[in-house]
Amino acid sequence: MAAVRGGFQRYLLSLQYHGSSFLGFSYQGEQHRTVEGCVRQALQSLAGTTWENLQVSSRTDRGVHALKNTFHVDLRHQKWTCEQIHRGLNFYLQRLHEREEGKRRLLRERIDRDVRILRVMEAPQQMPNPWAQQDPTQPLLVDWNARFSATQRTYVYRIIHSHDGDLDWMVPFEWDRAWRIHSQNPLNIEAMQQAADMLVGEHDFSSFRGKGCQRISPIVNLSAVRVNARDLNDFEPLLWGTTIDKSSRCQLITIQFEGNSFVYRQVRNLTGCLVQVGKGRLRPHDIPSLMAARNRALAPGMAPPHGLFLVDVQHQGIRI
Repeated sequence: MAAVRGGFQRYLLSLQYHGSSFLGFSYQGEQHRTVEGCVRQALQSLAGTTWENLQVSSRTDRGVHALKNTFHVDLRHQKWTCEQIHRGLNFYLQRLHEREEGKRRLLRERIDRDVRILRVMEAPQQMPNPWAQQDPTQPLLVDWNARFSATQRTYVYRIIHSHDGDLDWMVPFEWDRAWRIHSQNPLNIEAMQQAADMLVGEHDFSSFRGKGCQRISPIVNLSAVRVNARDLNDFEPLLWGTTIDKSSRCQLITIQFEGNSFVYRQVRNLTGCLVQVGKGRLRPHDIPSLMAARNRALAPGMAPPHGLFLVDVQHQGIRI
């Protein structure tokens, strides 16, 4: 049953979005287009002022995509069904909105087609207090929260690499969904995986922590980092058409990161480092010394945002 707090019920929702259309997830006022801003608009159209307390599990930067992110929102207690919320939000997110402008000229303005709600469910009522172990005065149970209940987040970074072709015309469909890299030599995938293996486990990631990070501790536990490469010529012709010269050597490289949480811009910073390993500018055994330095200035530059996808957010005991 959904949690009821002062006449409100809490719902957990999953959503996906094309990040290039937004200035990140978090609301920045009506003058800036963000994912949260669009969801707020839809909630306002669906429920008026009878909602509050929208909180996302994973805030994403400008240009970063999500195949599945999650958030919770409180709706004033009435006979809402999850299906009504799901269908209603997607209707208002995607509808064509008419408005009058100037000399009574009707303009059609698209609210949004770059974000959609995947699923809606009633949120649990309570969760174990994550701070109770450090502070015995804290209660053992607190209201369920989408951010603090997340047990695992999975990110995938996509790279398209060519060492004998012009990527600007070879793969025009990927300009905002992958980091396109051209270099004379292929990336050393084996070395990248060796370096990735050294990132797994609990470490201080200060050297890969973005400026302005609000997380108290730089210590993160990565459960897996996997580097995979596939020849783009292996893809179905219907997907890629004739844009790729069969004689060219072009690869799709994906780097998958799994962990319970991440510091700010950690995945993009680690990806930039792994690419330098692939180019031979760093060696795999340089990774421990970089982490031990705890100095962001000593680590390589950050990968661009448009290759990054938040693939999944898991909450213990919940399938959303």
